[in-house]
Amino acid sequence: MSAESPLGAFFNVTPVTAVQRPEIEKPVQELPLTEPTPEEARAVEAVFAQQQESQVVAGLLGIWTSALVLHDLAVETFSAPADEDNRRRKHKKDESEDPSL
Repeated sequence: MSAESPLGAFFNVTPVTAVQRPEIEKPVQELPLTEPTPEEARAVEAVFAQQQESQVVAGLLGIWTSALVLHDLAVETFSAPADEDNRRRKHKKDESEDPSL
């Protein structure tokens, strides 16, 4: 290859400068923290008490998924391998075509 490039006009000759991001001011908390009222505390407890329902749903989904996996495993374990199944079909087909047996 030659030292001269036919695309020399397309090269960027200007130096690359890094773009500085402006500093972001962190928000300042304007309200002081206060103790929650008993009503607010009861409301928070009521919200977190509902999580038990979601845990029950997650448990039921886990049981259902386990049953599906167990079923697939049982079908795979107790079914004949594919090559044996093909041989049986071929053997039955041969028997039905050959009346001398």
